[in-house]
Amino acid sequence: MVNVSEPLVNIVNAKQAKGIDRLELKSKGARSQSLDYLCANKATPVNRRNLNRPLWIFKQNLVSPYPSRKGKRPVREADGDADMGCPKKRTPFCNVTDSGNAVMRKHADFGLVFNHNNECGVKQKMSKGDQRNVSRKSDVRVGSELDWNQINWQQAQDTVTRLQARIVKAQQEGRYGKVKSLTRILTHSFAAKALAVKKVSSNKGSQTPGVDGIVWRTNAQKTQAILELQQDSYRAKPLKRKYIPKAGSNKMRPLGIPTMKDRAMQAVYANALEPVAETTGDPNSYGFRPYRSCQDAIDHIGTIMRKKSRPQWVLEGDIKGCFDNISHDWMLKHIPMETSILKKWLKCGYFENDKKFFNEAGTPQGGIISPILANMVLDGLQTLLYKKYKRICHRPNNDKKLYWLPPVRKKNEKVNLIRYADDFIVTCESKEVLEQEIKPMIRAFLSERGLELSEEKTVITNISDGFDFLGFNIRLYQNTVLIKPSEKRVKRLRDKVGEIITSKQGDSAKNLIKALNPVIRGWCNYYRFVNSSDTFSALGHWLWERLWQWTARRHPHKSNGWRKNKYFTKLNGQNWRFFAKEENGNLIYLIYPSDIKMLRHKQFKTDKNPFDSQDRQYFKQREKKGVKMNLPISKSS
Repeated sequence: MVNVSEPLVNIVNAKQAKGIDRLELKSKGARSQSLDYLCANKATPVNRRNLNRPLWIFKQNLVSPYPSRKGKRPVREADGDADMGCPKKRTPFCNVTDSGNAVMRKHADFGLVFNHNNECGVKQKMSKGDQRNVSRKSDVRVGSELDWNQINWQQAQDTVTRLQARIVKAQQEGRYGKVKSLTRILTHSFAAKALAVKKVSSNKGSQTPGVDGIVWRTNAQKTQAILELQQDSYRAKPLKRKYIPKAGSNKMRPLGIPTMKDRAMQAVYANALEPVAETTGDPNSYGFRPYRSCQDAIDHIGTIMRKKSRPQWVLEGDIKGCFDNISHDWMLKHIPMETSILKKWLKCGYFENDKKFFNEAGTPQGGIISPILANMVLDGLQTLLYKKYKRICHRPNNDKKLYWLPPVRKKNEKVNLIRYADDFIVTCESKEVLEQEIKPMIRAFLSERGLELSEEKTVITNISDGFDFLGFNIRLYQNTVLIKPSEKRVKRLRDKVGEIITSKQGDSAKNLIKALNPVIRGWCNYYRFVNSSDTFSALGHWLWERLWQWTARRHPHKSNGWRKNKYFTKLNGQNWRFFAKEENGNLIYLIYPSDIKMLRHKQFKTDKNPFDSQDRQYFKQREKKGVKMNLPISKSS
């Protein structure tokens, strides 16, 4: 039995420490003590020598998991380098030599340490051999607001980053058992759970509740949420169905909004699943992947089409209801994660009009892990096509050299696949090969996963006629391939800007400028990396005409000179700049498309992995050059 009068006691949650659940808590007639009793007992120990050597005990049961054979001798403290503990020493699995308030533990994520003044400090996980004093005074209650502020977020991010790099290395080496064990360590770690709670409680949708109506706003709620993320007691709740309009159509897109706890659990497993997806994914897939964007996909298409030996035919593919029709059986069989957790997400159902419906297929749109699952379902299509029509690049183990195999067919069909989520294109030299060979192969590939091609949107076009992809138009003009904004996207912008100008007819020029500037700036920044100069100039002239009409309708009895002097001025050598005065006297100007500078996009290297420690320097250099990033990089790496 543990001496409850011990002034320095560490309490370890049995569910948090690695391997504790495998220990057999064998006690002979001993009763478990409560945490409150420990805190209230302030008896001075007989032996003051034990003050500097804390004793690790379980939070659920204060009886040693390794009592003596006779059940009489008390548990002994760890001596020397007792990292793992052993039955002979009768110490818990996570025990290690401690000294005062400095904690050096390998397997326990965190603990509560009580000293002789009954002060509590949150101890973060440290690497072996790293001894530092991380004691901080806080409230004794677990889940207080002070505990959330005391979490070392950089240290938590470093822990997750290191585990992700190890997962990538094991996946590259083909050690799938190691991948599974590392995934379990990551998903059950305190660092991953803390980062997941922070992510879902600070993003744009953090104030949107699920079916339970719970939103994590206070630090106490967030801290309590970390402690409640336990896999063995986890039950997924139904989704809340919500519809949003699809861009460019009158159809509605169904969304499934999970609860805050479900989002956090998905974020935990996304941290472990994403490194595997980045290692095994198709190199030419750019949708919903870190460090990749639409500009990378378009730049890749431009690199292929600007060659003299360019392919002449393009298959524009679109998958019909991709997220809603993916086979559950296929995902449960092929997705490398805990089947029990994945099944709970797929089979949880959703509420719509106070009625519960069950999902027979598909992964709901709106979840954090849904894009990763969809990408992993579609991965393998590029390998299937390249095995037959193209030379394949092999990278054995962790070797960075490229190993090329000759193509199966002697004739070069110039087959290339570029995919962004469920939209993709396939280039080829012959139209017959696309219709008779490649298209049936794609259908068979998708049918295994419960998917099918959309006959309306899947077409085969010639490069001279041009095709649209991701809002861009790629077309061959004589001997030059130009990439411009598509006519549909230009028309959509004009309609949106026209609606804003019409709605602000009775408003001030200042409010009109504040409403138009974000729309114009966002649209032009998206298309600034391609041949958009002529399109920007035409849009600028059209915008000036609409603004001149706005002034005429606002002041019908004023002359043209009066309206010009009131709403237009000269700026940086340019006349007719629409402006307005703010309350403090400062001038604000309308952004014209011609004001956006044209830039050249630096294409992403498809063989780079953001979770690979060897490629980390590449992403740091891209970050310095101003390339948009969406994944944190560990400072310690």
